[in-house]
Amino acid sequence: MKDFIGEWSLIEKIGSGGQSKVYKAKQGEGQKIVAIKIIQVKKEYQKKLSRFEQEMKIHETLSSSGVKNVIPVLDSGLIEKAEDEVLGYIVMPKAEVTLHDISRRFVNRIELSLEVFSGIVNGIKEINNAGVIHRDIKPSNVLFLDQDDLEPLVSDFGICLLKETPDSERVTSADETVGAKYFMAPEQERGGAVNIKESADIYALGKLLNFMLTGNYISREYIDEYTFTKDDMKADPRCEIIVEEILKRTIVEKQEDRIQNASELCDIISDIRSRFQTVNGD
Repeated sequence: MKDFIGEWSLIEKIGSGGQSKVYKAKQGEGQKIVAIKIIQVKKEYQKKLSRFEQEMKIHETLSSSGVKNVIPVLDSGLIEKAEDEVLGYIVMPKAEVTLHDISRRFVNRIELSLEVFSGIVNGIKEINNAGVIHRDIKPSNVLFLDQDDLEPLVSDFGICLLKETPDSERVTSADETVGAKYFMAPEQERGGAVNIKESADIYALGKLLNFMLTGNYISREYIDEYTFTKDDMKADPRCEIIVEEILKRTIVEKQEDRIQNASELCDIISDIRSRFQTVNGD
């Protein structure tokens, strides 16, 4: 007897993280395999439930708008499992790989990295324009439905922040730190949600680009230690341009000193790519 969540038949678990589990699933024989994210919580844990409900709402809003570079939602819902327990689920297309899985494909390949990174930044731009700060940008949250067609899709809104939410209604408490190690902005490390702006996502995007190009994780803002080598700089003049025009303007401690939004970052990437048209094979 197979387990069902709504109309979806669970096939096997393929991942887990935080409070959720992810399964392969399908609606019926011959139907496309999908991924379904499931959380099962006691009603008394209201923060966990509220966070998942917020994630569902954001997924649905973005999907209904048909935005690019954001993983679409196919179905979602809440199911009463017992008097004191609720199961929530979000159904999405199943990705073949994450950016983390194929990260070695991007190291020292500047044009390929900038092309894919441009799509990621566009996804964050759409998310920010919808009134959401992602707060959890990292390689495992960038998905590809086809690893031979590298169109990136930003995923996982589990710890996102709605910009217009009054402080009294926010899910994140004043002393709570949320975000991914090596990628979260300094203001996220300090905890709370009051001062988190779009520039927090810009900080994480800078660290993501560096990870793609070098395979390195930057500790805090120590750019010179964790980016390109001197040999890299000599071999390709684009390395210095990326450091000066993107990394040193995104991976910055003070929010006001960073590139302020994803739209501006998109324009900078486009300008750099137009100045240095790639040769075949990058």
